[in-house]
Amino acid sequence: MGDSMKAVGIIAEFNPLHSGHRYVIEEARKQSGADVVIVAMSGQLMQRGSIAFVDQQIRTKWALEAGADLVIQQPVWASLQATDYFARAGVETLRLAGCLAYAFGSEVGDSSVFRETVDLLEKNRDEIDGYMKHHALANLGYAENFETAVSRLKDSQKSIALLRNPNAQLGLAYCLSNSRLTEPMDMIVIRRQSKHDSLSTEKGVSGSKIRHIFKMNNSKEIIKKYPIWDWISENQFQTLERFGKITDRSLYDHLQWQLLVLTPKQISSYYGVDEGIDYRLIKVARLAKTYEEWLESVKHKRITTARTRRMALCIVFGLTKSQMLAPFSRPTSKRRVLGFSPVGRTYLKEKQLPYLTTQYKLFSDDFQMTDQVDLLLSKLYPDYYKTLEKPVQSY
Repeated sequence: MGDSMKAVGIIAEFNPLHSGHRYVIEEARKQSGADVVIVAMSGQLMQRGSIAFVDQQIRTKWALEAGADLVIQQPVWASLQATDYFARAGVETLRLAGCLAYAFGSEVGDSSVFRETVDLLEKNRDEIDGYMKHHALANLGYAENFETAVSRLKDSQKSIALLRNPNAQLGLAYCLSNSRLTEPMDMIVIRRQSKHDSLSTEKGVSGSKIRHIFKMNNSKEIIKKYPIWDWISENQFQTLERFGKITDRSLYDHLQWQLLVLTPKQISSYYGVDEGIDYRLIKVARLAKTYEEWLESVKHKRITTARTRRMALCIVFGLTKSQMLAPFSRPTSKRRVLGFSPVGRTYLKEKQLPYLTTQYKLFSDDFQMTDQVDLLLSKLYPDYYKTLEKPVQSY
């Protein structure tokens, strides 16, 4: 294969990995004709503001077993972000990894709709930005105001339908970020077989459904209602059962302590703590007995649950605004390789990609925040999460 090895990339969390992800990996390889499938995978913190359901090294092993050749860690400043920044960082990781194409799953399996919407948004970017800056309604969230801005454009009907599909929005963000690269990658849209967040007992699988099942106290009984072996492998089962028993108790204890000992000014330095919400966070922390109670009391129409969760994790792990935004405005930072197959190892040796590293020297400049998170997480949940030591290899 030599220097001609071609790579296709996927941006993922695999939280946890299931049959739908295996299908995307297989289709990405098949439809792209690539020699190598590369995954840019979130580390220990997820985009919607949760701790990974399973440790990143275990998820890396599962990804390699499912057919991925190279798994690259999305650093915490990339993974714990709203959709636009999350997509931008993921696309950049795939670019640094030398991918010629990228793939994602969506219920909207028509790539032309994504292309048309990207063209519409890019062509009218100034008009959309102007509306969002001067006419956005205070009683509506960002997504609703953005949809209103787009609806004012000519020939926007297909784009509006896409924006109203929550699971298509992330794919659209990938497409927008990719279109702004000097040399955009080819896009591959893989039709998803089921709704991403459905909790019914239908055959369709989703990560949220699996997490829901394994978090239940009577999970062994509930599992009987689902075709679980169609979704996960037998070697995943015991791991999911074990991680499913983690509670938010340690996390909330730390969050509550932080909110009660820090000053409002210190709290407002953390990423996501905007709009004068610092006093409200402190007030609720004095009263709320559980993490879920705190989340429910803090959120309101303009601050979604996902945003509140991201903000909470930034407070817990001490992630400031300057830390989380700086990587987006400076020269490219390195990414860690979490694992590789024999084909992935060959690809790394042949391409000699300067921004990928297999070295796990803790607290080096590019990985300060990520290691800060991993270390504290290993203290909060020592039986579950580990600090990185070396890449996972499949044989």
